[in-house]
Amino acid sequence: MGLSKTVVEGDAIVITRKLLEDTTDLSVIGNRIEEAKDLKKTLTNCMVNHVSRKGNMAAHRLAREALFLSGKLTLWKITQKV
Repeated sequence: MGLSKTVVEGDAIVITRKLLEDTTDLSVIGNRIEEAKDLKKTLTNCMVNHVSRKGNMAAHRLAREALFLSGKLTLWKITQKV
């Protein structure tokens, strides 16, 4: 993808732990977890960190503001080359 360093931060400790486990996730959201793990493997240097909800407040506010933008909203989707 061309990213030299990627840091994934989230306030859901269960999700961040699942992303760090080497075992296959068989939970209800297991397919999404495994998809994220596969994407993580394609990155040169990817770290997954848990942050408190308070520490994640800036991202939360930014996401909420995006919901109320007037005009055109562009969402970016990262896709893998096959």
